[in-house]
Amino acid sequence: MDKDNKDSKDNKDNKDNKDDKVKKDKDWLEAQIEANSIKSFNHAEFSNIVRVGEGGFGNVYKAYWKSRRMTVALKSLKAIPDETTREFVRELRLLRNVFYHPRINQFLGITKDSKSNYVMVLQYADGGNLRDYIRKSVNPLTWPEKYRIALEIAEGLLCLHAEGILHRDLHPKNVLVHKGNMLIADFGLSKEESSTSSNSSVKGTPAYIDPQCHIQDKYKRSKKSDIFSFGMILWELSSEREPFAGEKDFQVVLKISQGIREKMVEGTPESYFRLYTECWNQEPEERPKIEDVVEILESIISNSTDDYSSNPSNPSNLSNNLLVPPVPINTSTYTYSLNTGEMNSEIKEEIYKHSPLYVNSHNSYSIGTSGSLYMDEDV
Repeated sequence: MDKDNKDSKDNKDNKDNKDDKVKKDKDWLEAQIEANSIKSFNHAEFSNIVRVGEGGFGNVYKAYWKSRRMTVALKSLKAIPDETTREFVRELRLLRNVFYHPRINQFLGITKDSKSNYVMVLQYADGGNLRDYIRKSVNPLTWPEKYRIALEIAEGLLCLHAEGILHRDLHPKNVLVHKGNMLIADFGLSKEESSTSSNSSVKGTPAYIDPQCHIQDKYKRSKKSDIFSFGMILWELSSEREPFAGEKDFQVVLKISQGIREKMVEGTPESYFRLYTECWNQEPEERPKIEDVVEILESIISNSTDDYSSNPSNPSNLSNNLLVPPVPINTSTYTYSLNTGEMNSEIKEEIYKHSPLYVNSHNSYSIGTSGSLYMDEDV
């Protein structure tokens, strides 16, 4: 068989396999609705529908549910029909396993829009997402408030990991606030821990992605990847600002991959500082389990006093030092790390403009004319 015929056969086999999976997903969903295991509602019951959020995977709308006299969130997925079904069913399966927990955004059921596309009906969070909540707060958050927020997020993550679920996209915009309480949301990238798939592409928010995803080709994320993300959330809580604010995605990827982290904020309690630095450790096996994180936060809260000004002995130059030796970044993975699917023209221009790109006196980053990315010792 010549190469063209073989490629044609492989493509057909892949398409047939994909079609089979989509059919199974549709059959599963219809069976769950028929058995009333998943509630299905008439879309006409929802009014005053207004879009309140948009992401790479879907749109979120605020709506009033007339027959229940309550405000809800409606989530639709953006993709071609078959991909939409697969994404929808995958997220639905995961949500059904954790809907009981008070720190998880509650799944209420599904409906169909005017185009017969499935739409999730979810609990509406009146306080928006955590990043906006912090930004819009009239006064800076107190340390007791930060501890409480951190613990509530950790409790939600504890539930996910206990159910064998990896969130894989945990960051402050995927933590919702309802009546002052934290809810983990958006399971569009989540997977069961038993899933065998790895990172053929890296999706998510660069500063919150496990650095190993950029360093190792086809790195399989684990619970420790979520712990890294949680560590970055703890830092953002302490500073009340976005990590590496104002820097381009590719610059953040380079820094995170080389073990460079944000500086400790003055006044951060030592126990809190130690916790988030353990969580964002470059080496996954050195990061704590979520069970340990919850226990540490509970201990911090129970032992906290009115004095929140204790400082670690020598944290001031943390972000100026490399925590690990220089390592290569996988180029194909890097391309997908930019949250664009492919590098846009602006990012490409920046890369070539700064080639080689000197980050500090110890390391340089150079980009070849083919677009390949290299790292080498500065001499």
